[in-house]
Amino acid sequence: SRPNQFIGRGKRLDFNIPKNLTQRIKEISINNNLSTFGFLFGVYNLFISKILKRDDVSIGVPVSGRLDHRLDNVLGYFVNSLPLLSIIDKSKSNIENIKNVSNGFLECFTHQQIPFDVIVKNLDLIRDPSVTPLYQIFFTFKETKDIRYSFAENKSEFLKIDRNSTHTDLDITLISRESGISGYFDYRTDIFESSYIEEIKEDWLIFLEIVVGDVNNNQKDIDTFNSFEVRLKDI
Repeated sequence: SRPNQFIGRGKRLDFNIPKNLTQRIKEISINNNLSTFGFLFGVYNLFISKILKRDDVSIGVPVSGRLDHRLDNVLGYFVNSLPLLSIIDKSKSNIENIKNVSNGFLECFTHQQIPFDVIVKNLDLIRDPSVTPLYQIFFTFKETKDIRYSFAENKSEFLKIDRNSTHTDLDITLISRESGISGYFDYRTDIFESSYIEEIKEDWLIFLEIVVGDVNNNQKDIDTFNSFEVRLKDI
């Protein structure tokens, strides 16, 4: 069963999206007037809907815009979280659902200045200390360049840091570079076994490849993908 308190202990599992699949993702995004973020966020909603066997999916997304120009010269971490509830229509094609999810995010984005804590307070939710409110899954997308800095004869390199923590049950982060798209899952170790997250990773990559293979199919057409129940550590 789920622990009574959310402690935040976690682990990280890395993965890479193959280069040929990355190229197809970018092509499909452009052809459908979607950003790479919009396409991947839509596919991830379809994926979560599939594995949880739910038509309604609630996922948190970080936004980093500074709408108040008085903050332009202020140093600090100005990030807010947007909760997005998406409804997946299994009778529609995957690309139609992806566009609907992406459009829903753009509508929510217009309200990004509302602090997450204010949303939770105004909804007057009964707080459960074992979970984060409104969503238990988080999606982050970053676009960056392959840059290496050098100082005189000294060279620099990027180090991967496993923070051994997570702020929701399951976080996914996707990083788009010129060389391709990589990512990682941060997950709660008091809920999930590492072997289960390994399966989640493999299923995510398979599902992504299936959707990219034919975006005009719908959820009912993905018969080769077996949906499964979330297996908690104590079961």
